[in-house]
Amino acid sequence: MLWVRIALWGLYFVLCRSESLVVNIANKGGDVFQEKFYVNSTEDILKLSFEQFDGSIVKLAVDFKAAIQTFRLLILPFRDVSDSVKQELCFVLPLDSGEFISTDAMSKLRQKNPHTIRRPDEDLPPVRSVVDSPITADVLSILPQSVRDLCSSKEAQIFTESGNSSASLPPSVLPCNETTSWKNGCRCSYSLCVVWYPCDLKYCKSEPVAGDAEPVEYRCGIKTCRKCRTFVYPARRKMDCLWNLLS
Repeated sequence: MLWVRIALWGLYFVLCRSESLVVNIANKGGDVFQEKFYVNSTEDILKLSFEQFDGSIVKLAVDFKAAIQTFRLLILPFRDVSDSVKQELCFVLPLDSGEFISTDAMSKLRQKNPHTIRRPDEDLPPVRSVVDSPITADVLSILPQSVRDLCSSKEAQIFTESGNSSASLPPSVLPCNETTSWKNGCRCSYSLCVVWYPCDLKYCKSEPVAGDAEPVEYRCGIKTCRKCRTFVYPARRKMDCLWNLLS
């Protein structure tokens, strides 16, 4: 079999099908962790998972066919807080065109040195997503398989955008840090960053060859990005949004 490789700063494309990739990432503070990518070219789905430094686990499924991206957050209870519980949150959002490279390109990505610690090429502007519309079990049952695979447990609270142009929950729903009762529902915010992911392709032009009118453009690498997102959603009670009280 002929293997064709194109070098790009320690990462290269191998023209064959791949399924997984583990990358060592450094955040802005210099802390190092791993991101795990899984590619299903047949279903046109990209999956990403990583563990945050508080032990919480983030999973993301990007479904290109359905134009949906689903975030699943497994948030551990706070230590020494007796009424704090483990939470499973799912946020289903539309997928913006061009936000991720294709599964075909992703499946060809390899690392020349898997021990290299990587940092993104570009820090994208932060995004605020108001996910104020709960998804019931009946609605979940008709959503794409990529959503059901992440969010089918009974404990999962699932939300999506309501399409409200005001992009905010009703004024009657107070922010959790302004709510007096620990048992009342409130407006919670949860922020996370995908510190490194392939967000675009890079193209180079070959040197002109005698007789050629123009240089040939070819794919020569990837561009990587960092993107932070804040989810604003209705929490069942103030106790379920303790991070808003400590920030």
